[in-house]
Amino acid sequence: MNTRFAGTRDAVESGRFYPGSPERLGAQVAGFLADGASPHAAPVRAVVAPHAGYTYSGSTAGLAYARLAGASCARIVLLAPSHYVPFAAISTGTYATLATPLGDVPVDTAACARLLADPCFVARTDTHADEHACGNQLPFLAALFPQVPVVPLVCGQLDDAAIGQATERLAQAFPEATTLWVASSDFTHFGADFGFVPFRDHVHERIEELDQEGIGRILALDDAGFADFLATTGATICGAEPIRILLRVLRQLGVCGGELLGYTSSGRMTGDERHSVSYAAIAFGEALVPETGGLSAEEGDMALHLARRAIAADLAKQGFSLPADVPPGLRRPGACFVTLTLDGQLRGCIGDLEATDSLADGIVRNARSAAFEDWRFQPLTAEEFARATLEISVLSPLRRIAGPDEIVVGTHGILVEKGRRSAVFLPQVATECGWDRRTTLEHLCRKAGLPADAWQRGCTFKVFTAQEIVDDVDDVD
Repeated sequence: MNTRFAGTRDAVESGRFYPGSPERLGAQVAGFLADGASPHAAPVRAVVAPHAGYTYSGSTAGLAYARLAGASCARIVLLAPSHYVPFAAISTGTYATLATPLGDVPVDTAACARLLADPCFVARTDTHADEHACGNQLPFLAALFPQVPVVPLVCGQLDDAAIGQATERLAQAFPEATTLWVASSDFTHFGADFGFVPFRDHVHERIEELDQEGIGRILALDDAGFADFLATTGATICGAEPIRILLRVLRQLGVCGGELLGYTSSGRMTGDERHSVSYAAIAFGEALVPETGGLSAEEGDMALHLARRAIAADLAKQGFSLPADVPPGLRRPGACFVTLTLDGQLRGCIGDLEATDSLADGIVRNARSAAFEDWRFQPLTAEEFARATLEISVLSPLRRIAGPDEIVVGTHGILVEKGRRSAVFLPQVATECGWDRRTTLEHLCRKAGLPADAWQRGCTFKVFTAQEIVDDVDDVD
């Protein structure tokens, strides 16, 4: 049966979640976007943005939408959760336009109709009529992309199979880079009203710790890890289904990782430890955390220079700080390892698997640690440093895989975890040692303190790639 798309969804959020006056709303949205603008921002393909009242979440949403500003855009796929209507599908609605005080947003009705050929998708007006998770995104879209059509999708309660089916259909339907994606979600809902009070002391700090654990999975496009996090913690993230679909779609489209743009909570704003909702802005794009590491030749030279200068400063007992001209590629969040070798033998290796600060800061910190704090070796001497080879490995985000058959030896770094034991190899380890996959995994398990064959049962595997930047000796003067 053909679905007829007609009529306009009313802006039911107007005057409730955001100002009803076009002038006031326009000024507010413009302010959020201006505050979120970044002069060195890379183009993005997708964002996660909050959907609470603008008083609480508008500035965080502005961080996400500011990264979409100026993007070449043919359509926007908007994934939102269902707060009011329980159902087990994804609804396109039946509207032709979506009203906001800043102007109507057109619906890509042809694209919606094509999706309805899949039984995972339905057309239900009731799922959209009052859904603020969708409606609160629209003023930003109206301000940035007034003529760009939207595919508004309200996601019901979906099991893993349905999420997988929806992912396949959406990735096939919208593979082009000119489709932008928005997942609408708030994060932890804490308090008796939400039935979620897992702790009663240091509430704000513990909420943030909980959220950051889930956000880490999202940044790595680790849908399986995110699903495990939700199941283990019971975290009340209302847009879990939209986020999980987005993560899977982005992986299929070749997007490699995300960037946390901002995070806050209503409890922090009000000081209320009994009731709090968290908000995060996240952006995804090929240029953010490329699979290869993404540093240019000039940025690689600067990375080596920073590492060597930091080690030289410590040897000379001098202070060291980052120069003002650190290029954009080194200012973004990033994970890295720094390895020192001497006469072909390992002399120190320290690193991070996940970004905790800027790539430049991580390179400096890990270079110092590899030189002076690797417990396997005595601190590096000045004479050794003059002969040492330095290598920096810039890591892509960790990605959980189903099993060891997905590991590509020489391409993937590998993290194995079982119980409380874990170990990691950089991608080049297996190549340098001449190991095949089985031998690599046996050595990795031994490194973790596990039996050599432990990889065959009960282990969790995560992989990453690395851009290797190597220099024998650099001018440290």
